[in-house]
Amino acid sequence: MSKIESVLIIGGSGFLGLHLIQQFFDINPKPDIHIFDVRDLPEKLSKQFTFNVNDIKFHKGDLTSPNDMENAINESKANVVVHCASPMHGQNPDIYDIVNVKGTRNVIDMCKKCGVNVLVYTSSAGVIFNGQDVHNADETWPIPEVPMDPYNETKAVAENMVLKANDPDNDFYTVALRPAGIFGPGDRQLVPGLRQVAKLGQSKFQIGDNNNLFDWTYAGNVADAHVLAAQKLLDPKQGQRSLVKLSSLPTTPPLIFGPWLVQFGKQMVTLLSMLLS
Repeated sequence: MSKIESVLIIGGSGFLGLHLIQQFFDINPKPDIHIFDVRDLPEKLSKQFTFNVNDIKFHKGDLTSPNDMENAINESKANVVVHCASPMHGQNPDIYDIVNVKGTRNVIDMCKKCGVNVLVYTSSAGVIFNGQDVHNADETWPIPEVPMDPYNETKAVAENMVLKANDPDNDFYTVALRPAGIFGPGDRQLVPGLRQVAKLGQSKFQIGDNNNLFDWTYAGNVADAHVLAAQKLLDPKQGQRSLVKLSSLPTTPPLIFGPWLVQFGKQMVTLLSMLLS
């Protein structure tokens, strides 16, 4: 099998999930697209999304439930599963263990049981962050012994499980991708957070010399990387080489946000909201 015939996107109703739907919708030949989520697709979508909602099959369920997960995979007949579901930062630590660790374990087990060929997991660039400067890091960069927070800790655990589950002898291929901060249409975290900072007048505070840089990745590029990863893993000539690598994604030029936010305040946030809506 060398093409994506049917894809199941776990977390497909979320920010990145919508961009994944769009990218899979745009490839030729277009696969059957299924999403699995605890919440329905948003009723209102950004004009940036051109996929036909009626062409998307929705499966509602809990990714920690073996029955829900197995039923969705079997009903979708997916040969590719993309797992991008994860709680946002700032939640109760227990939820990260439930979703990122137990949920991912269940996804792996059900993919193997149901004969899925490819599992693409959305990890995070933050899994290697230890509080120190990180310059030009790649997939060889070590995971810190002391994690920064429960989110990145559980992402690292899940990522390791996904990669270890790789089993070419049984035609099951896995890859984990580590995008940096994601922005784009449908964002529910970055722009609302910036808007709140401006609204509360918190942009006047500064820690450090304001020269730290941070990578941002456009959501469409992140989604495209998932499609390419799945395609490569289905290609017997190139898939084997891709298995052990955590792909580097194209990012925007690093940004220094402090002076930018101070200078433009609410106007900057309003502009961002317009650009990303």
